[in-house]
Amino acid sequence: MLSRENMLDRLVIIQDKRILISYKGPVTPVIMAEISRDIQDKLAENPKASRKVFSVFIELAQNILYYSVEKIQYAGRLDSVGMLQIIEMDDYFVFLCGNTVMKKDVAQLVNNCKTINSLNREELRKLKRYQRKQPQSETSKGAGIGLVQVAILSDNPLEIQIHEVDDDQSFFTLSVNINK
Repeated sequence: MLSRENMLDRLVIIQDKRILISYKGPVTPVIMAEISRDIQDKLAENPKASRKVFSVFIELAQNILYYSVEKIQYAGRLDSVGMLQIIEMDDYFVFLCGNTVMKKDVAQLVNNCKTINSLNREELRKLKRYQRKQPQSETSKGAGIGLVQVAILSDNPLEIQIHEVDDDQSFFTLSVNINK
């Protein structure tokens, strides 16, 4: 996890670089398709990085879509709300995402990220295969491999921040670097 000082240092650094995509609002399939096109257009000159950034985007946007507790009613739908940013640095891209989660789920999220960060690439692949074979919990909307896949794709640790919103909710922010 990033300390407050490291997060502030990172924000200063990010201000000096190019923000490719910055979005906060409902995350819907239509929004995901638009952001996907933006990623492909803006990273067309670097196909390898484009594929990685796109894949990380899909995994993390789906996490917002499935797990954000902040919802907005629009056109008869209840859409999940979150934020997504992609920032270009000299040697890598920073992918940031965030959404509101229930406080009761924070410890599990933190433990999952710590476990993922403690494993090497081969161990992450084994964990992914293992999780695919496991029965899904009642609250899971997938096989539980999204964050594992992000770590494999990025080949970098997951950095998380948790900010208390109220007695029941926290804002979960995840950052990962994707090498060019």
